[in-house]
Amino acid sequence: MQLVKGTIKTPQAIRFVRHLLSHIHGPICLFWDNNSPHKSKLTQETLAGFAPRLSVYRLPPYAPELNPDEGVWRHLKCHALKGYCPLDLNELINKIHRETKNMRRRPALIQSFFDETPLSF
Repeated sequence: MQLVKGTIKTPQAIRFVRHLLSHIHGPICLFWDNNSPHKSKLTQETLAGFAPRLSVYRLPPYAPELNPDEGVWRHLKCHALKGYCPLDLNELINKIHRETKNMRRRPALIQSFFDETPLSF
């Protein structure tokens, strides 16, 4: 997980993909919405250079009900961060990182975010 202060633009999207590729060995399936940085020409060219290790699947524009990532954020907001009041942005970022690290140890929870969508993964 990477958190970005401000708007995510093409350089941040590309940096995220490179981060994934450097930390996860083997093939990666990337599910992306059609946000502008995800479909920019520079992003497309960069992603093409990572094939066949990286497979990109596009979700329709603004379709949160199809995006498993929405389940991650819902879980964080409604469970892991519920009632949490950080003193500053750094404390919030650290808490989100800890909670997402905990989520990675719960494969059934992660699978449930995919199961909530009407798509077949």
